[in-house]
Amino acid sequence: MKLSNYSERITIQKIVASPTLNTLQEVDLEDDDNWETHFQCFARIIPRGTKEFTRAGVVDADVSHRIQVIRSSETEAITSEMRISWGSLKLSILAAFPHEEDRREIEMLTRY
Repeated sequence: MKLSNYSERITIQKIVASPTLNTLQEVDLEDDDNWETHFQCFARIIPRGTKEFTRAGVVDADVSHRIQVIRSSETEAITSEMRISWGSLKLSILAAFPHEEDRREIEMLTRY
């Protein structure tokens, strides 16, 4: 695990919990005001091709990027209810799990 491989700065965001939000109302996930920063870190971003297979229960054809970050208490708390902000891109997290080859990393499968 070379730290130089983690060259892209990303922001993990989570939905803002609003005490006035009615549980029957749906949150507009496209509105940036409904998201807040959970934390920022450096990541290795791997764009995906069109080859299809299943990884962590997600069909890989739906995946636009694989993103790997160093394992920590913050990265272990990543869920599919969060998203990644990377430059102007907003990526939905489909799954987050320990990387198979190296348990010191968390890997996330994402899509646009």
